Amino acid sequence: MLGTPVTVTGSDYPDGRRELTARCRDALQQQLALADLTFRDRTVAAWLHAAYRRYLSPEAVPATAPAGWVFPHA
Repeated sequence: MLGTPVTVTGSDYPDGRRELTARCRDALQQQLALADLTFRDRTVAAWLHAAYRRYLSPEAVPATAPAGWVFPHA
């Protein structure tokens, strides 16, 4: 599975777990830990994924926001 491209078709928050899982499709339909996936650099998905990993662990890999992305102010 390592390095195999998959398509993320959704996400879940299983009961009793802190981690999100991703519903993925390649040759099979399967659940994978969202934190274990990687996304193309400089995409919104990669930036949001980095924020999620930062939430899980302060040592997470930093990411920069994609060009033109503006975080909405509350």
